[in-house]
Order: sequence, then structure tokens, then C-alpha cells
Amino acid sequence: MNVYLLWGKVRNYLGVMLGTMMFLSAGVSEPAMDPPMRGNAKRVSGKWIGNYECFQGKNGATLILTGHKNGYVEGSFSFYPTSSNPETATGRFVLTGSYYYDGSLILDSGAWIEKPQGYITISLRGKVNSAFDTFTGTVPECFDTGFSLKKMPGLHYDKTLD
Repeated sequence: MNVYLLWGKVRNYLGVMLGTMMFLSAGVSEPAMDPPMRGNAKRVSGKWIGNYECFQGKNGATLILTGHKNGYVEGSFSFYPTSSNPETATGRFVLTGSYYYDGSLILDSGAWIEKPQGYITISLRGKVNSAFDTFTGTVPECFDTGFSLKKMPGLHYDKTLD
């Protein structure tokens, strides 16, 4: 049998097989992921105190949040020096985001309220525990370093915003 004739038959066979595979897989795709469901964020409302780590080291942090029934969250984030990092500046900026039924709280940075020279605003990505008294996670702008915040006792949200 001629090599060219054999190669032609193999090529035709492979072409048919490839075409069949493409036809059969054309309607197949990854299952669509439902977006996470936002939960009632009223329980995350309040004053949260702790720390976060970024380029300048470990900083003190205070987060004041108002959560709404539709999952929307707004507030402010303040940072300041600690005894282990006394050279850190003081600053404050707005945060907005969403709370989800699985306990995830995603907060994106907004406008500066008090901006120190050379600093950037940050976002927070984390989880609130089931007791709604601890919020821990990562800071994407600081190469996913961590933060840890504890909720202060008491009710700290404006009921007129619900």
C-alpha cells in the first residue's frame, strides 16, 4: 500500500473523529454557578475592633458598620498605631459591600475621610462567625495578609437606614 494513500485514509479518519468530538461537545459547558445569596446584614452592624497587617506592619483597626436587610453594608474603617508599631499613621475611609448567607462579608474601599500621605485604602474579604462576634479574613491589596476584628457589645446601627 502506498504511504501517501495510507496517510490520506488516516487523515480522513482523524478529521471525522475530530469533527464528531467537536459536534458532541459543542453544547456541553461547565454548569453555571449561582451567585451567592445575600443575607440579612443587620447583625453585622456595630463597632468592630482589632488589627490588620499591611506593608507598614501590624496596625490597629476599627470598623464601624451599618448592615441592611438586603445584605448591603456600609461603614468606615479607621487605622492607627499600636504599641508594636508606633510609627503607623492614622487614617479613615469609607467601605461598602455585601454580607452573604454563608457568613462571607466582602467590603470594598471607598473615599478617604482622613488620608495620610503615602497610604492606600484597602478592601476586606472574610467571614463572620456564627455568633456574629468575630470577623477574620484577608486584605487583597496587602498580598492577602490577614485581619482579625472582634465586635464590641451593644447595638451600634442607625435604625432609620433599614
